[in-house]
Amino acid sequence: MESPELGIFIFIFVQITYILRHSRAINLTAIHIKTLLLLSTAVLFLGFFLKPKNIDTKLYYLALLYGTLLINSLICAFLTLRSNLYYKHSSLMIVFGMFLFFMCDINVGLYPLVTESYNIASLSMTIYFLIWFFYLPSQILLALSGYRKLK
Repeated sequence: MESPELGIFIFIFVQITYILRHSRAINLTAIHIKTLLLLSTAVLFLGFFLKPKNIDTKLYYLALLYGTLLINSLICAFLTLRSNLYYKHSSLMIVFGMFLFFMCDINVGLYPLVTESYNIASLSMTIYFLIWFFYLPSQILLALSGYRKLK
């Protein structure tokens, strides 16, 4: 039994974990928090009004929430470059890892659109390849970002 909702729900917790991990390195001021909340609200608000008519509502709103968290996670990753909590090489691995994760998830979102709407096998296979092309190195970089640099 396939459950895309469960998969998205699990990855929502993954992004929350990354946000918590990476935001420890950031001195979040009230302005940062307000900006992130405003960005999230804008994305959710825009997504609410741009919802396609022929899509599963529950799946759409879960994906929209996930996308908002993913964008916030990417922002937090970039902000680690300005912190002293992580070594510079670790911050760079976090940034590249989250960017690759972001690229992977763009392809994950495109995959059902391409397979259901256009039914082009070669394009579907390319997107499937790109999902793993981005996902595998993203997870390696994010895992290795926690190790201390040997001197």
